[in-house]
Parts: sequence; C-alpha cells; structure tokens
Amino acid sequence: MQTKDIILRNTTIKMVLVLVSFSILLDYLNVSRTGIFISSAIALIFISKLLGHATEELAKHTGMTRGALINLTLGNLTELIILYFALKEGLIDVVKAALTGSIIANLLFILGISIFFGGIKYESLKFNIENASMNSTMLTLAIITLAIPTAFSFQAMDAAGLKIDVEQISLVSAVILFAIYLCSILFSAYTHKHLFLERYQKEIPVWSIQTSLFIVLGAAVAGAYMSELLIISLMPFAQTFNLTDTFMGVIFLGLIGNVPEQGAAISAAMKNKVDISLGISAGSSSQIALFVAPILLFLSVPLGTPMTLVFSTMELVAIFASVLIYDVIATDGKFVWFEGVVFLSIYLLFGYVFLLIR
Repeated sequence: MQTKDIILRNTTIKMVLVLVSFSILLDYLNVSRTGIFISSAIALIFISKLLGHATEELAKHTGMTRGALINLTLGNLTELIILYFALKEGLIDVVKAALTGSIIANLLFILGISIFFGGIKYESLKFNIENASMNSTMLTLAIITLAIPTAFSFQAMDAAGLKIDVEQISLVSAVILFAIYLCSILFSAYTHKHLFLERYQKEIPVWSIQTSLFIVLGAAVAGAYMSELLIISLMPFAQTFNLTDTFMGVIFLGLIGNVPEQGAAISAAMKNKVDISLGISAGSSSQIALFVAPILLFLSVPLGTPMTLVFSTMELVAIFASVLIYDVIATDGKFVWFEGVVFLSIYLLFGYVFLLIR
C-alpha cells in the first residue's frame, strides 16, 4: 500500500491532521488559551499513538534485535518532545513534576488498570518472574540514582557553593543513569533477548519502511509544534482552573504521552498476556528515569536553564512508593484484580495530594 493511500485511509492520521489543523487555527485566531491547551493535548494523544504504531512498523523491518532497539529508543519520544519545550520555557519544576507523573502513571495507573480489567476476565494473570525482577532491578537502580542529588541538597543545605555542587552531582547522576540505560539496551536487545521474546515477536510489516519513516518524521514534527502550543497554554490553563504547576506536571503532562500505552497494556492484559503489560508499564517508567531525565538535563545546559535532579519531598515519596509497591506485588508470578485496585487507589491518593500542594 502506498504512503498516500495509508494517509487517506488511516483513522489516527486523519484525527491528527484534523486536531493539528484545529489547534493551529485556534492559535492563529488568538482565542482562549484553555481551548488551545485542550485541543493540542488531544492532538498529542493521537500523535503519540501514531508515532508508536509507526515505530513498531519500522521495527518490523529491522529484525527482532534492532526492532527492540528502535522501540526502546523511540518509545518515549512524545514525552521527550513535550518536556523539551517546557524546559525551553524555563518551566523546570513542571518538567520534574512531569517526570514524576510519568513514572507513577506507568507503574500505578497503567499497570493498575490493566491488572484490574485483565483480572476481571481471568482468575489470575501469570507472568515471567525473571522478566519482572529485571524491571524491578532497573527501576530500583534508577530511583536510587535519581534520589541522591536530592539527598545531597538536604545534607549540604547551608554549605557555600551549594548550587554548583548540586548541578555537578546531578550531571554525574545523569551520566550514570544514561550508562545504565545503554547497558539495559545491551541486556534486553542482545545478551538476554530471550527474556523479552513475547514483547518483540517477529511480525510481518503492513507499512513499507519508507512510509514508516515518513510518518515517524511527520508525527515528530507535528508533535513538536503541538508541544509548543501546549506548553505556551499550560500556565493560562492552570490559572483559569486554579491548578498548581506541580499538579499540571504530575497529572496532565504525566498522562498525555501515556494514553496510547494505556490502551496497549489493557489490551494485552485482556488477552492474558500480562508480561506485555508489565513490559509497557515498568519498561516505560525505566526509560523515563534512565533516558528521558538524563537527556533533558543534558539539553538544559545549552538552553541556559540548567536543570538539576533535585525533586520535592512529595515527588520522591511518590516515585519511591510506586517502585516499592511494584517490587512487593510483582514477586509471586501472578496478579489478581484486587491488586489492580490497590495500584489505582494509591495513584488517586497521590493525585489528590498533588492537587492540594501549593
């Protein structure tokens, strides 16, 4: 099928074109920033879905190993684009809140809702303990490394030159996180790829490699423009509804790029393939901590808005609690629907807490 035919027939592409055009029109007419925020946010959800599908199609052309590498590298491209523009606007606290939100949304909300719906259909959902343990190890390493700059800032609160020291230790932590990420790619795509066979099964591509590349690039460009509109409209939207920067980052930005993953994770759980749901939720959380956070810190330096990895106490508590709950529950090799309720309840509690923080 030719690229032109795919564009004309694909519903997601049509939705992207309509929503992007509508958002551009609203911005051109300079109407309500609230409308622009909502329109661009919905557009980004469909762009994320399209980008994910095009990435998968591209991966099918390259074989399982390279396909896994492509999925690992481009899996969180939407979040990276959105947060880059937030960083460009100097919204560093929003960026860190969004990183927190994305991690807890993946571990608590996406996994929780997948376990709940899958557990309703099946008495129990069995999964590969070795795979889950690997995800748990990576998450624990990532969270400890993320927490060290914050702990250091508390320890040296009154010391001279604190800001420089915190920036330095954040940079070192980012380098270590990125190194762990590269090792995780080596592990999952090469040395121990047999553990991830279910996630990276060989499939016949529907789109040509040229079509896949064209749509990936097109979706990335559209995502960049919509991200810029979203971030410009973020503060006016928050002020209209009396919402804090932290809440906007944790809940809104934390969820926007994850909506397509939510659908994929639920679908897998409903087919009793909870290993895929675990791979999506825990894997995406690991990528946020190991790849997106370091890349954003590296990018912040030339942008003139140096970012540190110092998080608020509540953000750290939320991240640690999410990883701890995942570690505790994902040890017996099976899930039941009630565990999904536990995940979702804790996510709702954190959402309410972040709503109250001023």
